[in-house]
Formats: sequence, C-alpha cells, structure tokens
Amino acid sequence: MKTWYLIVLGLLAAHLSYAQKADIGELDFIINVNDVTELPQSEILKTFKNGRSLWDSNQKVIIVLPAKNSSLASDVAKNLYNTSVSGMQKFWLALVFQGRSSPPVFLQSAKDIVEYVENNPGAIAAIPAGSIEIPSNLKLSIK
Repeated sequence: MKTWYLIVLGLLAAHLSYAQKADIGELDFIINVNDVTELPQSEILKTFKNGRSLWDSNQKVIIVLPAKNSSLASDVAKNLYNTSVSGMQKFWLALVFQGRSSPPVFLQSAKDIVEYVENNPGAIAAIPAGSIEIPSNLKLSIK
C-alpha cells in the first residue's frame, strides 16, 4: 500500500512540474471543435495533460502528437511537457496504464497531423511553430 501511494505521489509531482514549466509559445495548436478558436494557456495545458476528456460540446478529446521518430517530437516534448520525447511517451504510458486516459494519436509529419485533426472532430494537436501552414478554421490561438 505504501509503495502504491509513493508511485501515485511521484506521478502527481511529475505532472505538476510539467504544468509549471511548459513554454507553449513555441508551438502551433490545431483543433477541430466547433466554435473553439482560442483557449487560455491553462486550458491548453490541462487538455494536453489529460485534464479533460470531453469538450464543452460533449465531443471526446483526441490528443494528436508527433511520433517519437518524427523531427517534430523533441520540440513538442520540450515545450509542452518540459521533457524529452521518451519522457513524453512515458507520461502518456503511465496515464494509459493507470486507465486514466486513452492514448494519443502519434503521427509522423505536420501534414499528417493537420489532415488527421481536420478529419476527426474533437481532435487537438501541437506542432512546432511554423512547421506547416495551418488552415484558419483549424488554428487554435492562445488567449
């Protein structure tokens, strides 16, 4: 029981440290949720760190991230999760293993990510700023 408590406490501490040090200004965000074109930074971080499973419209949140071998992955891991690519994957693996989340969709290129978000209502993605031109109806701004 004590070991389980320490594991949960450690994961919570890691989660909180990610939230405090993220620098999301270096990223572009893509979203496919009706009438959502901007969100506060705190809501964006909460969404990417499994703080919400449904949008206000009751659509399921689908997280889309660059795959581990993608050239985009290290910038997203550093700026959104304040960690390495393997740290980002471990973060998600822990959430999925605990049954607290569905796994994100991992894709190789910025083009693949934009196309996936465009074709999947409820999807939200992060890519390094300037990686690709994002259609205006999919661009998410930080309030």
